[in-house]
Amino acid sequence: GEVLEKALLAYNPSVVVKYTFDLAQAFNNFYAKEEILAPDASEMATRLSLCLAVKQVLTNALSRSEERRVG
Repeated sequence: GEVLEKALLAYNPSVVVKYTFDLAQAFNNFYAKEEILAPDASEMATRLSLCLAVKQVLTNALSRSEERRVG
């Protein structure tokens, strides 16, 4: 993605660290203010999708590069 490309071009891994921290902080604020299991099924599905997307991004950002290598 864009953040990884920026970090690679600048030889600056802290770009990824800052992005990861900012995402976690933004999601924490969302989670504290919003009810994930909303009464409206459509709204709940959207919020659960957001949770899964954030989980995937954080997992990718925090996993060690050796764990992601194939072959």
